Amino acid sequence: MNSSYALDKSNAKALGVCAGLARTTGWDPLLIRVGAINRFYAERMATLGVPFIDTRPITSDAQGQYAAHLDDPASGERTLVRAGDGIHMSMTGYKWITRDLSDRIQRSVEDARKANEEAAVVARL
Repeated sequence: MNSSYALDKSNAKALGVCAGLARTTGWDPLLIRVGAINRFYAERMATLGVPFIDTRPITSDAQGQYAAHLDDPASGERTLVRAGDGIHMSMTGYKWITRDLSDRIQRSVEDARKANEEAAVVARL
């Protein structure tokens, strides 16, 4: 057994899930956890035929790391996008995440309306 992955009993409550891997690789355990969760949901959504939208590129800096402030794509202005807990987004951050999603939903609704209108025309023939 690789002892570097073994439970560190003295720090077990402080380190938690993925701590052994994080300790061995030097990676942030939160990033490992988020990556594992994202992979699970991406695979599950693919199985269901549902798009999975990875928000990490929208909510990370140019190196893919956590960033409390990011440059606004529209104005270039440095903007607070994270809440103070280091995990959740600020309201501005949530708007950034959902902007593309809102556009995709709107396109989907428009496509469905168009398909229904075309089906109605065909049905009248």
